[in-house]
Amino acid sequence: MKTIKLEWFKLYKRKSTKVLIMIYTLVLILQSLIYYYGERSLGINLFTAGQFTASSLKLMMAFMLPFICLYMSSHCFAQDLGKGTIKKYAPIAS
Repeated sequence: MKTIKLEWFKLYKRKSTKVLIMIYTLVLILQSLIYYYGERSLGINLFTAGQFTASSLKLMMAFMLPFICLYMSSHCFAQDLGKGTIKKYAPIAS
């Protein structure tokens, strides 16, 4: 259990994690603003409230989340390989 807590701690201390979370949040806010503008100003009724929530989650899960997972896992592995515990066990790292 200590290992999991340590990995979560290392993940949240990185600047790149905070930047990716901010980008994720900004994309979600931008999508909400576009929906709001279309509803109020243009009178376009694309979704009901439940459909908009499902649509925004589907968009985030389909595009943003895989990118974030791939980036974070490759970054963690590369950093661990360079100066972490993997370097002790990987002979090709030197």
